[in-house]
Amino acid sequence: MTHSIEFYVPGRPRAKGSTRSFKHSKTGNVVTLGMSTSTRSWQARVTEFAANQWPGPPARSAFQLTFFALLERPRCHYGTGKNSAKLRTDSPRWPTARLYGDIDKLERAVLDGLTGVVWCDDSQVCSVRKVKRWAGVGETPGMKITVWEMES
Repeated sequence: MTHSIEFYVPGRPRAKGSTRSFKHSKTGNVVTLGMSTSTRSWQARVTEFAANQWPGPPARSAFQLTFFALLERPRCHYGTGKNSAKLRTDSPRWPTARLYGDIDKLERAVLDGLTGVVWCDDSQVCSVRKVKRWAGVGETPGMKITVWEMES
């Protein structure tokens, strides 16, 4: 039997960049650098929301994934004073600045957040569709995630 889930994780989607591990020269402990607290928190939210939807243990089949990241526009995209609710004409149409995250690194945070809940390893994901855009009027920033278990 195949399963599919769809859920929305409110909040600011975070990108998961590359991490680097090394052995501390004095203590001998392994230290990992590269994942911020906000990224850990975002990934934990993805895990939590998925766990509330997924009907059982992690599956070992192939998967398809779609996500839509809705990003909050910064205040500087809007006018000032009586125009504070209007977008400026020179505001970018799409979130392409580094500040909003590379789409592949947004994907990495989602894949890792779903590992151990939906699938055993993110290598099981065979198809991904991903979009990032500005949240529209009345839309809550966050991420809509849909996962389909593919037929064997």
